[in-house]
Amino acid sequence: MTIPKLTYESGIKFIPRYGGEESELDSFIKSCEYVLNNVVDTLQPLILEGILAKLSGRADKVTRFKTIGTFEELKAILTENYGIYQTVSQLQLELAARVQAKNDGIKAYYEKVEGICFQLIEAIVLENPKKTKETVINKIVKKQALNIFVAGLREPYNILVKSQSKKYTKRSIPGSIGRGKSVRNIIGNCL
Repeated sequence: MTIPKLTYESGIKFIPRYGGEESELDSFIKSCEYVLNNVVDTLQPLILEGILAKLSGRADKVTRFKTIGTFEELKAILTENYGIYQTVSQLQLELAARVQAKNDGIKAYYEKVEGICFQLIEAIVLENPKKTKETVINKIVKKQALNIFVAGLREPYNILVKSQSKKYTKRSIPGSIGRGKSVRNIIGNCL
């Protein structure tokens, strides 16, 4: 089954305006990538022109006098100027150093680990954009994040989780959080 291709008009309507706000960069890039992946290849140069026309404010100023031939070039310029980018090494160190703070509940601690996990996966994929390796990267980082999550739990939770065999580790985490919550609700799809 093939994915229906967007027309030029519907693709351009889907792309939002972007003015250089850090908080909106990821959403803008994802929208542009979606459109570019779902239009006929011959329309991609026209779509790129349309994307450039959607830039305003600071984003327009930083790209106005540059020759941009591909979306990847535009993405690199916008990410360099407006992205909150941390290197893979920085994120790995941040993930490895993460422990549960005294005032953090297990859910809050997990959400912090999960957030760093997603940032790390994204940074690795940005450095090596081959889609075939993305699944492997996801699995490796998620295993690393789970190990760090368990190692960083405060007592008595870390003892409870570590005392379980590896086969049951994912099942024992909800027990440390409280009754009535499943692993999917607390741990989500990241770990």
